[in-house]
Amino acid sequence: MPYTGAVRKRKNTSDDTEEVRAIMDESPLPIIDDTTGLSAGYRALWRLKYLGLSIFGPAERTVTASPRERIKWDRAYKVFKAHEAAGTQPDAQTIYTVGRMEPRRRPQ
Repeated sequence: MPYTGAVRKRKNTSDDTEEVRAIMDESPLPIIDDTTGLSAGYRALWRLKYLGLSIFGPAERTVTASPRERIKWDRAYKVFKAHEAAGTQPDAQTIYTVGRMEPRRRPQ
């Protein structure tokens, strides 16, 4: 079966609950629209960094090795943590983006 990069749902036969299993996706991460917890200065510097990496950065790499994808993930992770601290629910795009990569360092 060819790799589709989609999220698949399957029925668990033991108790009929749905389990969502994400398959590693090599498509580029989205730039999230939610700016919860991000200052105007951070957003401006982030755009400059992203633009610089787009022009002067390395050639195409896998999602996990690309610096452009890493800064998109870092931004989504900051928004996710800001929602967590505020006790609100982040949008689906933020949750999807955060779920695609792992933090560089595990919290201790």
